[in-house]
Amino acid sequence: MVSGTTPLSVTFPAAPAGLSHVSAIPELALGDAGRIVFPLPTLAPGSSTAQVLAPTGNLAGHYEVVALAQPSATSTTPFSSAFVHGVTGSATVPDWLAAPTVTGRREFSRFTGTGNLHTAQLVRANQTLWNVTILDGTTTFTLPTVTPDPLAAARSTSRSTTGDVASFDATKFDVPTVKQSLSRRLGERRRRSVH
Repeated sequence: MVSGTTPLSVTFPAAPAGLSHVSAIPELALGDAGRIVFPLPTLAPGSSTAQVLAPTGNLAGHYEVVALAQPSATSTTPFSSAFVHGVTGSATVPDWLAAPTVTGRREFSRFTGTGNLHTAQLVRANQTLWNVTILDGTTTFTLPTVTPDPLAAARSTSRSTTGDVASFDATKFDVPTVKQSLSRRLGERRRRSVH
């Protein structure tokens, strides 16, 4: 072991269906000074321990771990990610969030079980046609029919994001606090909507 380093290990849950490429990157959080990211070697289920700088002296801080599950090393969507805060030598990645589904051109469903902050967008090229955020615990929604119908002209792409935020209160929250409290995120499951 190199002087000034310490081992950090990560325990991974089973990979979610379709997202078999699982990895994790430790970070040393230094408060206002920023973060030191340790991207290499990337931690994975078969290689789950790495030597990282010890959090002492000028580098006093704490570790955080960002874990990611995706289809392959080069395919970025869909994805499921998890964030472990306040790590002191070992981290256990929580179970991955399950992907919501799009059952039709206007119907989104299965925002169930885990996660408490849900968004969905329908986009065409660089234009957002619909942007929905669910704050009432609803697990399904159907877009209303409007005239003219922005979905009627051509194909569109749907993207869904689910987040799991500690102590989330939909009646009183701010985005910076939500970002700091985020423990899991699943997103950008793209499906073509055929008309």
